[in-house]
Parts: sequence; C-alpha cells; structure tokens
Amino acid sequence: QIGAIKIDVPFAEAIDRFYGLENGIVKLNPEIKEPTKNDFTHQPGVVETRERVNYKEPEWAYVSGRRIAQWVHKNYPGEKGWNYFYLRCMGKSHVQALKGISGE
Repeated sequence: QIGAIKIDVPFAEAIDRFYGLENGIVKLNPEIKEPTKNDFTHQPGVVETRERVNYKEPEWAYVSGRRIAQWVHKNYPGEKGWNYFYLRCMGKSHVQALKGISGE
C-alpha cells in the first residue's frame, strides 16, 4: 500500500525457499521442475473491493516461487541471488534484474 514493495506474488514464496536453501534448512528438490518463461513473467491479479485493492495469491504463485528459488539458488547463490529478488520485488522484469545483478 505504501509502495515499498511493488510485487509480492510469487516472490514471497521464492524468497522463503531461497532463504531455506541458502541456510541449509531445505535441500534442492529434484522433483521441482526448472522455471518456465511464464513463471518469470506472472503478474498478480487485482481484486477490487470497496476499501482497498487486494491481490489474489493463486496456487501457481507457490509453484512458480519454488521453481524460481531453486533456479536462483543454483545460478546466483548468495548476494547476487538476494539482489535478484530485491530487483524483482521492486518491479523489475526478469531480464532487467539479471542485468542489474551482472552490473550492466
């Protein structure tokens, strides 16, 4: 509501899993598939109410979040991974976030 984080879905789930992977709380799960282009580009749906705007959090958010977390952990562990998630949560696209963490 205050603009601090622009996108939550599916990144709340992804960040939770990434944290677990980075800290040894959970292990890579071979049953979780690689993320698809669609996983990286999903946007939350808006539900209008009389009081405020709420965002739907459908089941795909959890599936996509787990896929993205494992992909980031494998490809950009540590600080680069955290920077990727920061950029995504601030509204950057997947491509923009990758450029941001590579210094382009």
